Amino acid sequence: MSGIWSRDRGRALFAVQECPPSSCPRSEADQRLDQSRGPRGGLAGAIAIVCITATSAAQIKDHVLLQEFTNRVADYVTLRRHIELRVPPPRVSADGDEIQSGIDAVAAAIRAARPHAKPGEFFGPELGQLFRRRIQDALTRHGLHAADLLADMNNETPRTHVELRVNGPFDWAYAAQMPAVILEVLPALPGELQYRFVNRDLVLLDIRAELIVDVLPHALGGEFNA
Repeated sequence: MSGIWSRDRGRALFAVQECPPSSCPRSEADQRLDQSRGPRGGLAGAIAIVCITATSAAQIKDHVLLQEFTNRVADYVTLRRHIELRVPPPRVSADGDEIQSGIDAVAAAIRAARPHAKPGEFFGPELGQLFRRRIQDALTRHGLHAADLLADMNNETPRTHVELRVNGPFDWAYAAQMPAVILEVLPALPGELQYRFVNRDLVLLDIRAELIVDVLPHALGGEFNA
């Protein structure tokens, strides 16, 4: 298109005149701009491609981290099922001491099979950051605040401090109910395991052995890298 200036009552009006693309004159500035854009979409397209690529790379990385966690969980469950072939789980009984004795026997066998278990074997640094981000995003989407959720959970549990030690026993008195909005954004677990918050920390718990499998510190309202 080319422009034609006309005068109407002392004002300059710009009238647009259509012309075939091949015959429209193009300024040097327009030509230089076309060259800087490059083929097929130019600069804006290139930026969009970079953004999409970066997003896809982040999603792929998250998927890999979650898959590694799922694999570790599967390995653990395979191990403990082999243990239960040798050490039967507690049987249904009206005798509380007998039940606890069966639980302790399974827990001891798992500890013996994993003598060097340490924090972070399941919740590694990168996965820990991903979990923290997912938990915070879930709270934000539902208009919830970590401090309010923490206060509600603390109403259900003792106020005293408890030490969370990998391969150590879990005290069910500190097991607050897990919010559904958070469970929705965490990987599903097999029946032998559960997530539980103890204060701000997230515990991976073997419920039948009452055993702490791993701990993610400051999972609720903790710091994470965006």
